[in-house]
Amino acid sequence: MRGSLSTMESETTTAAPRLVRAVVVDDHPAMRTGIRAVLDAAPGLELVGEVSHGRELWPILERTAPDVVIMDLHLPDEDGLLLCHRIKRRPPAPRVVINSAYADASLVAPALLAQADALLAKHATSPVLCETLREVVGEARPAPELAPEQRERLIALLPPDDVALAGLLLLRTPASELLRMMGLTPAELDERVEAMLRRVSSAYGLPA
Repeated sequence: MRGSLSTMESETTTAAPRLVRAVVVDDHPAMRTGIRAVLDAAPGLELVGEVSHGRELWPILERTAPDVVIMDLHLPDEDGLLLCHRIKRRPPAPRVVINSAYADASLVAPALLAQADALLAKHATSPVLCETLREVVGEARPAPELAPEQRERLIALLPPDDVALAGLLLLRTPASELLRMMGLTPAELDERVEAMLRRVSSAYGLPA
């Protein structure tokens, strides 16, 4: 029995890590090619789909059920914040990594409001991209935190009735709790959140 237990422990210790399956949404072919090359060369990561427009994403999600979506915030046919929110609203929701050329501190608040799991600059190195994907899927990567000035800027542009809802979204409150706490129907919640994201997109200069 002791030998059997040791064998089981050894097998458990050397078990292969979980395969992380990713989809990329980016209208730049060179960026998609680069991400594909990085994931093809990385152990434990697999690119299972790529699209150039937001409207093309849904069939890919249905067909592949990825663990994580790598998406550009600036898409030709879709408000990137709304797309992120709609991806996260879809059960079971994949993780979402926003991969933007403009990923700096000013985008942390909009990304968190849209429920993104990570914000990554397009010039990030291959190891950083791979590590980010593994961490968000493994729930080992904490969400970015808002600096006081970032929170103040966000609150200043919202109607008073939306401040509490925004605070709950930033805390990543589950939808069921949001419905109960805000006294809203699912349709009303979606309408409120999407109106808020459109306002934020406009205020932060993001394309709609």
